[in-house]
Amino acid sequence: MSGWENAYNLTYNANPASWRLVKRSRGEDEEGAEEVIFTLQGVVDGKNLPPVLEDPKVPRNKAHFLQQSVTLSGLSTTTFEESLTALQEMYTVFSRQFPEGRLMPWQAGTSTLGDGGSMTLSNRYFTKRSEGQQMQSVPFPANVDPKKILTRMLTSSLIHTEENDIQYFMRHGDLGRNFKYSSGNPQNFRIGDIVEVQFSLVVYHMRTEHYILKPMLYSIALLEGKFGNVSGL
Repeated sequence: MSGWENAYNLTYNANPASWRLVKRSRGEDEEGAEEVIFTLQGVVDGKNLPPVLEDPKVPRNKAHFLQQSVTLSGLSTTTFEESLTALQEMYTVFSRQFPEGRLMPWQAGTSTLGDGGSMTLSNRYFTKRSEGQQMQSVPFPANVDPKKILTRMLTSSLIHTEENDIQYFMRHGDLGRNFKYSSGNPQNFRIGDIVEVQFSLVVYHMRTEHYILKPMLYSIALLEGKFGNVSGL
C-alpha cells in the first residue's frame, strides 16, 4: 500500500512494554491510536500449539519464554509472497526508529511444503508482571491447559493476560456462501490445513542493547482441513 508509512506510526506502549504499529487519525493523541491488526491466509507449514500435556521442564526464570506458534506457507502463491515482501518493507521502515543496527534482522523463512517463503507467528503463554503492571491475569482455557501445568507455573512475577490468550476458530459453510465461525480447539489444527490468522507487529527491547520484531499471533481460524487430512500429519 503506497504511502502507508505516512498513515501509521510505530508507537511505544508501556503496558506491556513494547512498540506497536498504530493508525491514528489527524489530531488524535496516542491514547486514542488504534493498533493495526493484520489478516493473512496460508497453509500450516509447522506448529507448536496447545494443549500442553507434559511439563516443559524449563527453569522458572525462563518460563516467560514459553510460547505457542504456527508457521504459514503460501506455496508460492502471489498474494502470500507479496505479503512477505510488504512485511519486509515494514521491517526496513521500523529499523529507522531505532539506533542503526539495534533492531535485529527479520526475514521470511523457507517453506518445507514446497517452493516459496514462510512466516512464523507466535505468542507467549506468560507476561512478566514488570512488563504489564496494569494488566489483569486471566485463567488458561481448559483446551490449552487441561492438566493445569501452565497454571501451576504462574507466580507473583508471571501472569497470563488476555493478550496471551490466542483465540481458535472453525469456519463453516460452502464456498461462495455466507460463512459462520465457531470456537475451535487448538488440537484440531494439522500440517497442510488452510487457515486464516490475525496478528500484529510488536517490537520488544531485549536484555542487551538490541530490539526484536515479532509477529504476535492473536487468532487462528481453520478454513479448510481436507489437505491436512490427506497429508496425515
